[in-house]
Amino acid sequence: MILQNCQVSNALKCLNFFNTFHFHLMVRSIDAFNSLMFKEKSVFEIYNRRS
Repeated sequence: MILQNCQVSNALKCLNFFNTFHFHLMVRSIDAFNSLMFKEKSVFEIYNRRS
C-alpha cells in the first residue's frame, strides 16, 4: 500500500512537472508568435509609409 502511494505521488510529480513545462513552452511559443506578428506588422507599416 505504501509502495502504491509512493508510485502515485511520483506520477503526480511527473505530471505536474510536465504540465508546468508544457505551459512554459506554450507561453514561449505564444510570445514568439506575438513578436513575429508585431515584426511583420511593423515591416508592413514601414513598407506602407514608403509607398
